[in-house]
Amino acid sequence: KITGGKDLESDTERIDRFKEFIKSFFRSTLNGIRYAVKTTPGVKDYYVYDNVDPYTGSENPGWINVLLSDGTNTVSNSVLEAVRTKINGIEGDPENTGYRAGGTRLYVGKLLIQAINIFYEIDIKDDSDLEDSIVKTLVETAIINYVNGLKSGNDVILDSVKAYGRTAHPDFYKIRTPGINTDIVVNNGYVPKIGGSGGGVIICNKINRVKVL
Repeated sequence: KITGGKDLESDTERIDRFKEFIKSFFRSTLNGIRYAVKTTPGVKDYYVYDNVDPYTGSENPGWINVLLSDGTNTVSNSVLEAVRTKINGIEGDPENTGYRAGGTRLYVGKLLIQAINIFYEIDIKDDSDLEDSIVKTLVETAIINYVNGLKSGNDVILDSVKAYGRTAHPDFYKIRTPGINTDIVVNNGYVPKIGGSGGGVIICNKINRVKVL
């Protein structure tokens, strides 16, 4: 308001101006970009990084790269475009000013799939009534749900693989993974998957019925 020839801000106006300053500062950061991505409808997982040319993989200042997933092995064009629009903003729309700083370049694509292959053997109680086919279904469903529920860059923890499979039924006693002795490393920008397009496989090599004391 104007008083005595001087512009005087009310407390509310000053607070609003400060909020706008913070918002504008935040928007141009990677955290601001991440916020824009994760609040876009349809986005289930994402990875944001900068200063790398997405086409050559070489260091190149000014690039902002967004890789995302909508929960499927392929990301719809509508979700990709919604993310681009939110980050770039809409010219002339004060409510959609975007998050990208001037002079930067934006790449929006899908997260890459890292195929996870699991080969296992399982010991079950010798008095179990479960048929082998049911044993496999229970174990593999539990392990697939664990692996496919991991986010971008989350390693596949071997102990978790065994635990999810073993606890899928009270008759299960022990699971081994021949040939897999350590956790499976998953790089940023990749999501671990079993099954589906581009995903890995899970195969039971042997079911042992053992006496459990």
